[in-house]
Amino acid sequence: MNREGGIDGRRRMRGRDFGRLNEEAFPVCRPGSRALDDRAPRLSGWSPFQDVNGYNPVLIRIARLRFPIQRKITMSPHFIPDESSMLKFGEKLSSRVESGSIVFLVGELGSGKTTLVRGILSGLGYDRTVVSPTYTLIEPYPGREFDVYHLDLYRLSRDDELENLGFRDLLDGHAACLIEWPEKGEANLPSPSMTIRIRILEPGREVEIDPGTGQ
Repeated sequence: MNREGGIDGRRRMRGRDFGRLNEEAFPVCRPGSRALDDRAPRLSGWSPFQDVNGYNPVLIRIARLRFPIQRKITMSPHFIPDESSMLKFGEKLSSRVESGSIVFLVGELGSGKTTLVRGILSGLGYDRTVVSPTYTLIEPYPGREFDVYHLDLYRLSRDDELENLGFRDLLDGHAACLIEWPEKGEANLPSPSMTIRIRILEPGREVEIDPGTGQ
C-alpha cells in the first residue's frame, strides 16, 4: 500500500520517528520550555498517533518524562511598603501553597512573618482571626481544600521538643505547614518546598522567595 495512511506510511513513521527517541529528536525539549507541545517534533508523515495539530502525543509523553517541567519558580526581591501590602502579597503567594507544602519564614522579630501568614491564610479562604503561635508553638487552621498549620519555633528550647509536640503527624501530605524561625528546629525539619526571607528596611520590608527541595 502506498497511501499515506498505509503500511508504508506506518513503516516510515516507525523508522524515522520512534528510532530517533534521543536528545537530538527533541531540540527544544529542555527544562524551561514555554510550551509542553514544543517538547516533541511535528511529524511530517502520517502517524496513527498524530493529533489534529500535527503533534504526536506519544512523543510528547516521552519528552515530558525525559525533560520534566521546571515547577520551581524563583521570585526576585519584592519591596513591601506597609502592612496592608504585606497582607495582599501573602494572598497572592497563597496560590503557591498546597497540601503537603513546607514553607519556611525567615526574618527578624517584627519583620512581618505573622502578617504574611495572615495574608496567605486569607488567600486560602480562612477569614477568622489569626494569632501568632509564639507560646502554643502550633496553631491549626482549617481550610477549604486542606488544613494549614502555623508554627513558631522561636521559643523552642530542646531538639526533641518539636517531636514531642507531634510535628511528624503533620507531615502526612494532607496539610501545609508555615514555619517561623525554622532555624530553631532545623535538625528535625524536612526540606522546605519554599523559603520566604523578610528583611527590615526603613521604611518597609524586602521579601525574597527561594524555591526549596522538598517537592
